[in-house]
Amino acid sequence: MPLYHLGPVLCLSISPGTGLLASGGGDGFTRLWSLESGTQLDAQRQPPGGTAGAEGAVPQVTAAAFIGPLLVGWLRGDGRLS
Repeated sequence: MPLYHLGPVLCLSISPGTGLLASGGGDGFTRLWSLESGTQLDAQRQPPGGTAGAEGAVPQVTAAAFIGPLLVGWLRGDGRLS
């Protein structure tokens, strides 16, 4: 798994006081980064299909937010949380 997005970065979210940054991209990944070291801490790929009505389409993560200790991402098209 690469340590960068393979498409455009579509959203960013910073968790205040934790030193964490989340990024969502056109490659269907939500990635978690350390602001201090710049390293990727985790990545989660959204399952294909189910967005914009296209079976097998690569979902695009268009919004990400920290809610307390949780990180959630929104997918374009169906509005489901991941």
